[in-house]
This record gives sequence, structure tokens and C-alpha cells, in this order.
Amino acid sequence: MAHEYTSWAFNQGIRGAGRKFVLIALADRANGDGYSYPGQKTLAEMTGQSERSVREHLEWLEEQGYVRRKERRRLDGTRTSDGYSLPPMDSTGNIRRWSTTGKTRRSQEEPNTPAQDGTNPPSSTGNIRRLSTGRIRQTNRQISPSSPAESAGHEPPGEPPEELTPLTPQGGQVQEPQIPQTETHGATTPAKPKTAKPAKTEERAFDPLAVDLPPTVPPAAWANFVAHRIEMKKPLKPTGTKTLLKQLAAMPDAAERLTLAVSNGWQGVVFPGDRAAPARPPAKTPQRRARPLEDGDIISRPDTNEMAVIHEILPGGTARMNNGQVWNLEGCTRCNN
Repeated sequence: MAHEYTSWAFNQGIRGAGRKFVLIALADRANGDGYSYPGQKTLAEMTGQSERSVREHLEWLEEQGYVRRKERRRLDGTRTSDGYSLPPMDSTGNIRRWSTTGKTRRSQEEPNTPAQDGTNPPSSTGNIRRLSTGRIRQTNRQISPSSPAESAGHEPPGEPPEELTPLTPQGGQVQEPQIPQTETHGATTPAKPKTAKPAKTEERAFDPLAVDLPPTVPPAAWANFVAHRIEMKKPLKPTGTKTLLKQLAAMPDAAERLTLAVSNGWQGVVFPGDRAAPARPPAKTPQRRARPLEDGDIISRPDTNEMAVIHEILPGGTARMNNGQVWNLEGCTRCNN
């Protein structure tokens, strides 16, 4: 992070907090030359905005000369995050915006080439050269700006070189087909390409009008019932059709039942009146268990119908009554509850 670029970004009179916040985020990620390459998703997370807003703010900053973008690609030719260059710092430490026409353009300037030596070979013109060993070599050296040592030693000021891909003499990218590899006992062999399975043949739709009808079922009445079920969004299925025709075959009035079912909006031909309701079992009368005779009960004798009150229960099934008599309790009836 270069503090000079962060202070410069804070002092810019940019209207719109979102635009200024994106510029500050780029300055916070920039190295001493003002170069950085964060992704739009990273900038969105840093500034708390959507990726769409970040793209709009980057276009505006580029139009106004606050930043220049350069497309970056991987070795396989796919796109990666753009490289962002802030205006350079002059010898007095001042940072001035680039002159701009108000239109967005991608930076096409090549970085300053350092001294050519063993670690920095001559820059490539895009042609593929063949070495004496028979291998194709890329003449551009890939430098990662993430290493402070490399940035201080061999990285050119302004912006470090991006990841380059091999180019044909006409300028088109050379992309070799990638074949998946599988490991078998330590050896890597190309995997067999998967073949698409043939699509299953669609099953023929069931047509209830094509079935054989019993003699008691008129075709016209059956067709009206089938259309009635379709209108109810409950079309007949094979199993239901088989059961329904079996029921109609046992009914002499099959045509009238189909017509009645359509007119009343019923789904089947077996009506509630066809099934007798099961007989309800008789209600059971609860039987009250008689309690044994006790002192104070009023009883009556079966032979004379004389009534008296039990004064004391005696052994042998007898009792002394309130009138001084001893009654045999067998056959006596309780007169109180």
C-alpha cells in the first residue's frame, strides 16, 4: 500500500461517495507505482457496494483520468481481473490526473522495459520461436507484482507485466484442447470422453376411448363420461378405467348411471344409495351391581311383604330387625337405594 496514493485519493474532489470509495480502495491496494489488480468482487466487498455499481464507478473514474485499466489474461487465454494504474507521481511528489477526452479506453501502453540481461530477456513481438532443443519457448517473462523483492528489483515502474498467452504470427491466441487426465497405478492417461446417453422413448399416452367396452356400456355415454373427467382435471388412468368398466359390466343400467354421474358432477358410478349402511349394534344397558345388605337398610319379606329396618347383621344369613325379630335375609328385597 502506497500512502501517497491513499492521501491523493482522499483529497480528490469527487462527487459521489461510491466513486470516491472505489478510488480509495484502488489506492489502498496499489504498490509504489500506483498499480494493482483487485477483482470487481473484491472491490465490491471492500466498499460495501454491488459489483454492478463498482463497474459503473470504474468506467467513470477511467473517463475522468483517475485510473487506467488494462486487460489481463491467463496462460490458457481466459480472462482474469483487470490491471489498474493510477496516475504516475512526478519528481516533486505530485500526482496529476491523465488528460482524457471523456471516453473510456483501455490502456495500451507497454510498461517500461528494464535492462535486458539473463533474468530479463528481450521483449517478444508475439512470434513463437523454436529453440535448439525443439521446444517452443515464450520470450515474455511473467513477473508477479505480489513479491516486494521482485517489485523492487526488476519490476518496471508504472505497471507490472500481465500474464501473457502464446500468440500466433497473425495475433490470434493459441489454445490447445484440454483432455481430462486420470491416474492409473501412478501413470497419467487421458480419460475417455463421456458419451451422451440416448433419450428415453416417451411412453404412449393412455386413451380411455380406445379400450373395449362391455355390452351394457354405450360408446356415446362412455365418451361423455371421459370428457367429464377431463373437465374435472381428473382424467382416467389405466387402473381406474379397468375397475370402472368392471363395475359397469355388472350393472344393467350402466348408461343411466354414466349420464347421472355427468349431470351431478360425480367421479364414479357407484352411488351412496347402492351401499347399505352397516347396522349399528344395540346399545348395551349398563347393569348395576347390587351391593350387599347393610345395617339401616329397609327390606321386605317375600312371604308376608312385611317391611322392617335391619338393626344388626347376624352370622348365617340372618339379621335382627328393629322390631326385635330375626329375619332370614334370603329372598328379602331392599326397599331403599
